[in-house]
Amino acid sequence: GAGTQTAGLAALGAIDPPFTAEAEQYNGSSWTTVAEANTGRRSAAGGGTSTSALAYGGFTPPYTAATESWDGSSWTEVNDVNTARTNLASSGSSTSAIASGGNVPPHTAATEIWDGSSWTETTDLNTSRYVCEGAGQSSSSALNVGGYTNTRVDNVEQWDGSSWTEIAELNTTRYSVGITVAAPVNNVLVFGGESPASTPGETHTEFWNGTSWTELNNLSQARWGITGSGTGGASALATGGNQSPTAGVEEWTAGLANKTITAS
Repeated sequence: GAGTQTAGLAALGAIDPPFTAEAEQYNGSSWTTVAEANTGRRSAAGGGTSTSALAYGGFTPPYTAATESWDGSSWTEVNDVNTARTNLASSGSSTSAIASGGNVPPHTAATEIWDGSSWTETTDLNTSRYVCEGAGQSSSSALNVGGYTNTRVDNVEQWDGSSWTEIAELNTTRYSVGITVAAPVNNVLVFGGESPASTPGETHTEFWNGTSWTELNNLSQARWGITGSGTGGASALATGGNQSPTAGVEEWTAGLANKTITAS
């Protein structure tokens, strides 16, 4: 997932099987199919805008290191990540990104930075995990949220450009959440996912203000493996996910007096 609530991009994924290379753009009211990626896969990571994005890693099969850049009209293969993996967290843009965690297998704490042309290995996460999700606008500031080790975890770690620090945990332990991928790290919305108590998925929504997590109104539809778009806690887009699977889309809007989720 990439972009904002009114200009989003959803690409790649699983259609039980095969894995798809399809991509679609959202303009605030409808979806349009655009050029397919070169490598069809599921559980890849990505970020950026609807016209300038990056997609990397995933499962084809097997596990892949393939990285592709989106320029608004076509996908171009660029330099691979160093560690082929699936279900990794992504943060940043098409020119400054950070990839963390994932399933190699087994789960890994590996972290890599993208400088616009190549990936460089850097300091590992404190907690090795996969099906975690990331938020952040560049490779110098990011979050890694939730995930799975040998059990679901509520861990959250913050990246300052050189190292990871564990911060306040999620209220609801879960993995495969939706997240506002391009959000500043003190203004992040997390929604859905799968927790020990959820069947077939979570509806819980939480907001991070840089200090603590606050529970807000739930998603209308429980699901996990969601494509998240948005730039912060004020507006977000939840697209698709695993609920048989679903094509459902929900928009989040935070008002001055209340916060609501409405189906799109």
